[in-house]
Amino acid sequence: MSLDNRDVEQFRFTYGLKVETQADLHRLLAWVEGNAFDIARLQKVRRWIDTRSEDVVAAPPKSYFITKIFVILACAVGIFAASTALSSHSAWLQMRKSGVWFWTDGTSVHDLFDRWSFDAAVCEKDASSITRLTGFLDSEAASSCSALSDGSLARIVTQTVEKQRMIGAVVDGIAIVLLIGSIFGISAAAEARRMRRVLDARANELLSPGASDSPVYKLGLAHRAPPSQEFAAAAESAASPVEPDSGARTRGATGQEAR
Repeated sequence: MSLDNRDVEQFRFTYGLKVETQADLHRLLAWVEGNAFDIARLQKVRRWIDTRSEDVVAAPPKSYFITKIFVILACAVGIFAASTALSSHSAWLQMRKSGVWFWTDGTSVHDLFDRWSFDAAVCEKDASSITRLTGFLDSEAASSCSALSDGSLARIVTQTVEKQRMIGAVVDGIAIVLLIGSIFGISAAAEARRMRRVLDARANELLSPGASDSPVYKLGLAHRAPPSQEFAAAAESAASPVEPDSGARTRGATGQEAR
């Protein structure tokens, strides 16, 4: 590997910016200096940097922000649900045949939204009301009452809670990583938009009448004054009389006198 390629590889590794050749690297550094941007600022928005484009910094679309906001909301819901599962001593279960969801701590059975509940005492007093109250099938209501009375439901809860906590920990970790990544992504995209607005404003200033030469660069290209202004300046310079060198006049006069 040549020294130039090693420099490019080191730059890419250090800053995470996609630079393919030594010439691309020099043009990018010239662009950074000409626009008075810190290289660390480009490193933050590297997702939106294209060193092969003259614009260099792309403006993130609105759809990117909308997507990230939805991801953040979903992560917040996931973290809440996972945290609840981690701290809960109750099991969330579903009847196979009727499909009714419920939660139980082993001593009573509750609707997920606490619209109904029953325990062993209700089973002994009025077991027939459980099917009307919960939506359980008769066989499901009977097995639930049996599990409450003999303690088997409590053992099921203990096993299920352990699984819930394992799943909750995994979901919590994934949601936190996605949440942090989305927040940083939105921050970087907002910074890229600010940079794009600054560059566009400078470009508009350069294109406005009376704009002077400015060290505002696209990648490898300096934005100079409009051609009409350059032509006028050149014409004015050509029309101006050229003053003869005073030293030459003195030498000429001296030489004539000598002859």
